[in-house]
Amino acid sequence: MPLKASNPDSPPNERTLRARALRLLGRREYARREMAERLARWGATNEQAARVLDGLQADGLLSEQRYAESWIRTRLDRGDGPRRLRYALAQAGLDESLIEQALPENEDWAARLEATRRRHFGAPAPVDWPEWARQARYLERRGYSPELIRRRLPRPTMDSDPGDDVLE
Repeated sequence: MPLKASNPDSPPNERTLRARALRLLGRREYARREMAERLARWGATNEQAARVLDGLQADGLLSEQRYAESWIRTRLDRGDGPRRLRYALAQAGLDESLIEQALPENEDWAARLEATRRRHFGAPAPVDWPEWARQARYLERRGYSPELIRRRLPRPTMDSDPGDDVLE
């Protein structure tokens, strides 16, 4: 919930805005765009917000690199795949080169896909094609590419072929 300015007719001063921003940064990292939105909700003008954010960045207190690394670490633990990570960071206003730099270089996405599948669906492989499709849709929503899913998601056994229920 945003704090109210002491005088609602005038924008807060930069010192107050910086103090509020520092309180937020004490809890977690923020992207510049997120912090600018918070400052705007507190009544900061665009110029005030830019000066406060520039000062925080110059002092090393606001870092989009740290934000991206922290955010990715958290989402990897949840089982998110590379496509979802890239999209969400781009939505937060991060530059594409910064996103690529922050993503883990030697990440085994196939192992992460399998761990995510097992955590959500359990150890057994899909027993039929509808179940395979359900698991594939879930993994795609989590941010894994369809190619990786097709390569790594265990296929149902041959005795559960989708044509089995067709009468001859």
